[in-house]
Amino acid sequence: MTNVTNLKDVKCVLCEGYIEPKKTEDGVVYWRDGNNAQPIKDGRCCDECNNTLVIPARLARYAILNG
Repeated sequence: MTNVTNLKDVKCVLCEGYIEPKKTEDGVVYWRDGNNAQPIKDGRCCDECNNTLVIPARLARYAILNG
């Protein structure tokens, strides 16, 4: 993992907003790299884009492939 100290270091490839690191209840960062933005675009995306764009696109693709 990279040593990200500023939220501006990791941007969403879909909305270009910042990807907020995941933290434990104690505030320790355990994940900084967001979510896989496929099948929409190569790269990483924020939770909002993952939930509203990427996951629905994956489900739609699965439904089409499995008719």
